Amino acid sequence: MNLVTVMNYDFADLRPLLMCKLWMDCVQRHNPEATITVLVARPLPAGLQRYFARFGNVRVVQGSYDPQARVLRNPKAMHNLFFKLYQLGSIREPFLYLDADIAVLASLEYLWARRHDKPWIGIDHQKNIPGHTDELAFLNSGVQLVGDPEFYDYQRILACAQAHDFQFAVPGTDQGALWTYFRSVDYDYTHPEIGNAWNACAGYVDLHRDADGLWHGRVRGLEPSHDVYVNHYWHTFKPWLIDCPLYAEARAGLGEVVGA
Repeated sequence: MNLVTVMNYDFADLRPLLMCKLWMDCVQRHNPEATITVLVARPLPAGLQRYFARFGNVRVVQGSYDPQARVLRNPKAMHNLFFKLYQLGSIREPFLYLDADIAVLASLEYLWARRHDKPWIGIDHQKNIPGHTDELAFLNSGVQLVGDPEFYDYQRILACAQAHDFQFAVPGTDQGALWTYFRSVDYDYTHPEIGNAWNACAGYVDLHRDADGLWHGRVRGLEPSHDVYVNHYWHTFKPWLIDCPLYAEARAGLGEVVGA
């Protein structure tokens, strides 16, 4: 399994540093055989680099921004489009991408086994999250299953975004660009066997520990209720804002990821 993430934070703030530790701990717990690529725009803090090196299956790769960013000068697009999307579009082997503000609660083999069903698979936001989503189904780009990297055509996606003056009918930059592009080419990125259980809003997930100490999630307050295997701390639901017990575990190990 080829897992990819992007960690491009201001690590002077310890909260995203701990969130990245949480990401890695959860992935390693459930997918220890995965090959993991962490894409960065600038070097990770030394403590976090050492922590990742312990696992032996992690490589940290220094990426770059699309050179066109200097000409297009769109601040909203800088990270999500000109770095994240640019880097993901350059990968030449199948991969599963997970945002760094995610906690994995189960094996990702279920997703990985479906990577060749369609060239690019994504999951829509849950509907009717107060203040965030309504009845319109639109992409949440935090989980991307790419079975055919050739289909992930960054230049065409960028051209479509430019044609819309980087103004999209749905929130977000890279996800807005992807959603707009897929609609323009009449491509359905969804998969009937991959739903919100694999990309759930953490603000509406109850977590509990079983007798073996493993964490499990269940959607609360949204319909339909279902188990959660990928818990996503997007937007205003960062783990330190919702008193996430997984984040508390990561915070208890702060000394493992700080220091020169």
